[in-house]
Amino acid sequence: MCKVSVITSVYNAEHYIGDTIRSILAQTFQDWEFIIIDDCSKDGSLDVIRSFHDPRIRLIVKEHNHGQCANLNYGNSIAGGKYIAHTDHDDYSYPERLQMQYDYMEAHPDVAICGSFCSQYRNGKLEEGDIRTISPNTPEQVKMLLYLRFSPLAHSSFFMRKDLLDKNGVEYGNFRYAEDYDIILHSLTCGEVGLVPEYLCAYCPHDDSVTHTVGDEVIDQESSEIPNHYLEQLPLRYKKILEKGNNRELSSLEDYREYDQGFAEMAEYCGIHDTKFLKHWYAITIGQQKNHSMMYRGYRTSRFRNSLFSVDNVKVLYHRYSLDRLRRSDISK
Repeated sequence: MCKVSVITSVYNAEHYIGDTIRSILAQTFQDWEFIIIDDCSKDGSLDVIRSFHDPRIRLIVKEHNHGQCANLNYGNSIAGGKYIAHTDHDDYSYPERLQMQYDYMEAHPDVAICGSFCSQYRNGKLEEGDIRTISPNTPEQVKMLLYLRFSPLAHSSFFMRKDLLDKNGVEYGNFRYAEDYDIILHSLTCGEVGLVPEYLCAYCPHDDSVTHTVGDEVIDQESSEIPNHYLEQLPLRYKKILEKGNNRELSSLEDYREYDQGFAEMAEYCGIHDTKFLKHWYAITIGQQKNHSMMYRGYRTSRFRNSLFSVDNVKVLYHRYSLDRLRRSDISK
């Protein structure tokens, strides 16, 4: 029995899967099996996969298309490793990835899933720099962002404890866009989400990726539906206003006052006291509301002075969003 089972679901990835496989073969940690499930690819993906002759590669060819979630659940069920590492068919794992995540999980038995920072992989070259706006630096920060409609860990950095997930029935749901978001929140019902604060994988952006092929309406629906489902299970007083914020529906001054309390309660629940981190992510959350300008007008004229966040901070935020919504990366400038 191996220590780590790496699992990838492949569909029409002939231009990317070779680099993905080579990145696993180059791992410093070598006690692994690589389960590759081809989901009826119509291009040359199978030829590329079969060109690798390492006996640790287990190729499974599906006769009918099942979709990534079903394939990953199947791969998890037949995995022989103590741990399961996932990587998408167009992503890259740094050579130290498996070793560092294995060591982390061995040292943190309460963690169900751990992830890492993620950079970009373009034209065969790594471009250091996280694909998220600002990555959290602690498991507590990851946990808070997960409940507030942000999924700060890339799917290709997932490293999971197989027995804990099996025992608690944690698996991928039937989502088209946010299947990784769902399983990581599901795992919080039976353990903690860990973070190795290093760049251990790289995302390969291209026009065929899911975020480019799935409609914005589907993405928006799943991005709010999933965290709100798990928020309902938390012992929080302000979870309803947090759900409203996840739906991007805050509009009145009363909404923002209550959300401010809910955000502070969530921070306390997750054990976060880093004011700089909280202000930054509060600004991003509020800036994504459909009626964020109402927030500035309300705060400017109100006597509400007990907010965790200053009027000046809100004013800066308003001007950043006064024209059109900027790219997420711009909010950090």
